[in-house]
Formats: sequence, structure tokens, C-alpha cells
Amino acid sequence: PQINTASAERFARLSPDGKTVVYATTGEGNKQALWTKRVGQPTALQIVAPEDVEYQAIVVAPDNNSIYYSI
Repeated sequence: PQINTASAERFARLSPDGKTVVYATTGEGNKQALWTKRVGQPTALQIVAPEDVEYQAIVVAPDNNSIYYSI
């Protein structure tokens, strides 16, 4: 499902084609979630549910089809 996020953005990366942003948010209980959003669109899609982790790196593959991250 697509959801509007209200949590604080923590870490973001733009895809190589410039059309998508992937970012982490910190929400309730300092749990972080990972989201993706098309540039210019009002809604985002949560791709990793909130967990008690801290994202250290986010990389979007050169072909724009994969996301790699470390926690």
C-alpha cells in the first residue's frame, strides 16, 4: 500500500535515473523504516517495516531495479 509518511527523514538516496528517492525514516520508539517515492508524487511506499535498526547506507543499483542497504 502507498502511505503518506509523517516521520522524520533520516537518510536518502536518489536513483541513478533521477526518478525515485529511497529513504529511511525514524518513527515511534526510534524505529526506522525504509521507503521509496517517485519524484514529484505525494505518496510513498514502505519497503521495509519499522525495526529497531539504524540505516548506515542505501544504494540504488545502476539499473534502478534493486536497492541495497546496510544496518
